[in-house]
Amino acid sequence: MVRDTRADQAYFDGVVEYLRGICGSTDERLARPLESFRKPEILGLGAGNAMKQRWDLFASLYAQGASASELRAEFEVLLLAAERARRLSLAHVPADYLATRFGFGKDKDFYREWLLLVALALAFDVDDAIFDRAVAAVEFGWGDQLLDRLIASRRPDHPVGEALAFPKIVGKLNAAFDAGPSGAAPAVAKYLSSWYSAWKGSWGWGGHEQVKKRQYHGYWAFETLGVVKALGLGDASFRDNEYYPRDLAGLRKPNDERAAGRAMITRMADTVPTPTLYIGRDAVPVAGEILSWPPLRALGLTVEQRALVNRDSVLEQGDLFSGNAIAQPEEELFEWRVWDRGAPRTVMRSNALRLPMLELLRSTLAPALRVASCGEVPGVEVSSDAGGTRLSWAGESWAWFLGRSSFAHALPLMQLITASDEELEWSVRSADGSPLFAPAEAVRQEQLSSGAFPALLDHDSWRTWLDSQQG
Repeated sequence: MVRDTRADQAYFDGVVEYLRGICGSTDERLARPLESFRKPEILGLGAGNAMKQRWDLFASLYAQGASASELRAEFEVLLLAAERARRLSLAHVPADYLATRFGFGKDKDFYREWLLLVALALAFDVDDAIFDRAVAAVEFGWGDQLLDRLIASRRPDHPVGEALAFPKIVGKLNAAFDAGPSGAAPAVAKYLSSWYSAWKGSWGWGGHEQVKKRQYHGYWAFETLGVVKALGLGDASFRDNEYYPRDLAGLRKPNDERAAGRAMITRMADTVPTPTLYIGRDAVPVAGEILSWPPLRALGLTVEQRALVNRDSVLEQGDLFSGNAIAQPEEELFEWRVWDRGAPRTVMRSNALRLPMLELLRSTLAPALRVASCGEVPGVEVSSDAGGTRLSWAGESWAWFLGRSSFAHALPLMQLITASDEELEWSVRSADGSPLFAPAEAVRQEQLSSGAFPALLDHDSWRTWLDSQQG
């Protein structure tokens, strides 16, 4: 049954058929040999532009009345198209134009596509492998606070940006993450109440006036599904909003898919795929100390020499566009950095080398395994303010996690600080990551059932949740 009253069933049936033809023709064109294009960048630009028709098709299918299973299958096609767009853009679009095309706050249509892809991955409760594919596909959007928060709801290690690419558009929705348990749902409702006007001028806006030209595909705030899922919200207060795609809320993956996900997690726990680590050609002694650490050695890391991205790096993962590094900007100071659209960004500083080593270990085990606990750690003090989160232990040892949203990054590492090397190595070698780690899906479900989400996203909410557990 049609879900949108601005057009009838026959209209959306026709639009879906028309768009399938357009998308099919585009797929054929993008599959042509590179030499058939006048300029290579045309292929990269075309793959990115083709995402608009793919999203039009998805929205039209929802408006038409497609089932959740049909839309889930269409999501797979969307994800493949998004991966293609990223791959061909990186391969064929000059770097300077990439920075202009996908720069922070440059294009709200690309931004909305990235937001919707991650939101739907959350709404469909996809398995970890598919979720990580979605996260990688929206790499050009990393650094936006709302997008990063959605990602971090399933990948707590993902750095969360300090700003919104389009604060006037999504500021009300982003506020749900800061509003606390009682204010989050009202924040989503407030966002929905002005959704259409907020997105004025974006792709598809005003389409209801172009029904005769088959240019209307429905008005759906799919991004709200991601926030509802990430924060575990009830949607009773806004479920009947005309823009809210309620038939995709509260979905769970089928039993067979959950079983396949568990099997994948078990295999990954047994043989965690580890990235290559790069050290400079004149490797500093600290690199040897890190690489000889027993918990890391248990992973069987591959190590190569190359010119490093950061002048003061000790070791790095990734390439020029995306990656991370342990750096030593000065004696007795160590940093964990991530690539933010190609520019290194410090997300953690410490006077103890152990902290970035723990982060390297934890991030390598992800996404198959996550830190199992999220409580207080005897001997470790934690404090947060608008500038970041501070951990201190063992007298003068400290770590500083930068940014307002840094608590979710600091919390899992806090659990590992006092663990012995023997405990860490044992956990790395065990099939299920115990005792310090556990399969990611098991951790997520445990935290959801205990009410830990969204409590783990900021320090004050975490303290409140701890008090509730003691009561």
